[in-house]
Amino acid sequence: MFLERPDDGCICHGNWRAIVKEMEPLIGERYRDRNGNVLVFFGLVHGDDDYYYGMSGPTGFELLSCVGSIEGYGYELVGPNVELRGPKAALSPKAPSRAQG
Repeated sequence: MFLERPDDGCICHGNWRAIVKEMEPLIGERYRDRNGNVLVFFGLVHGDDDYYYGMSGPTGFELLSCVGSIEGYGYELVGPNVELRGPKAALSPKAPSRAQG
């Protein structure tokens, strides 16, 4: 028998825990966008209407809906040994790599 939990407003129910478990190892990794800019995945953001992947890079911050994957938005995982490019190049320190390849 399936017992439903009361809706207490906690984001810990539902997809949040699954998304955190999947994405936590990638926090600090660097991704390249279609324009060649390198951004850092800094974590997950719980917005009013959705969950988002938080990315920071040379032009500021970007929030990508967790409905898809980061790669689905045209980003390529490149690892920590790639320098950030653009006017805010010192935006984030390098993180230890978990990238494959």
